[in-house]
Amino acid sequence: MRQFDGVPGDEWNEQTALPTTNRDQSCAFCARTQPHFAHRLDPEHAKFRVYGKGRTLPGFWTVCDSCEALVSDGDDVELLRRMIDKDDAADRLLEQASLTAFRAADLGAVPLPDA
Repeated sequence: MRQFDGVPGDEWNEQTALPTTNRDQSCAFCARTQPHFAHRLDPEHAKFRVYGKGRTLPGFWTVCDSCEALVSDGDDVELLRRMIDKDDAADRLLEQASLTAFRAADLGAVPLPDA
């Protein structure tokens, strides 16, 4: 584990490119801290366009227990509701496109141990 200013760095699994614990992670849908799942994303399917600009999702999304149940059930309406900042309706198109790209790129859930 690498140290910086006396604070241990995050540990990553080099084979999966996922964090080894849920420390310093938050749910991609509702922002709850210390999620219990990570979803690796296929980089070939993680690209999308919104407002004429190309975008790419990161290599993984972390997901809390509650949102993981929604991912498994295919409840994109509720997942989108959790993603959208109620004060910024303009985010709706970006969040919808992100969720669509997530679905296309998702390689499945991997449990994340507690830190």
